[in-house]
Amino acid sequence: MAEEENFTKNFTKKIKGLFIDPKIFTYKFSCKCTGECCHYGVYTDKKEHDKILELKDRLLPLFDESQSKDLSRWFEPPEEDEDFESGVAVGTEVINGKCTFLDKNGLCTLQRLANL
Repeated sequence: MAEEENFTKNFTKKIKGLFIDPKIFTYKFSCKCTGECCHYGVYTDKKEHDKILELKDRLLPLFDESQSKDLSRWFEPPEEDEDFESGVAVGTEVINGKCTFLDKNGLCTLQRLANL
């Protein structure tokens, strides 16, 4: 138990009993991904869904012609899921065979915005 306390003492974020290393939020992320989430979408917490929609005016200029600028097409309907902090999960839609946020160059628009 002491070993676990020592390991997690600097972790300031805990989600559903899991400690999150805050360093993960300080690294710039960049990739040309071909992962499952890029092709089939991803589930996010309702709070993150709401934050993404708040950022729409900054996201839309980064979208290319392969992405829908129609906000009503970005997400699936919310569903209850206790694995998410808010208890509600929202999936991203698949448009043109890929996640709505993936551009034609294989880059995530959300990650691109975070790196600006």
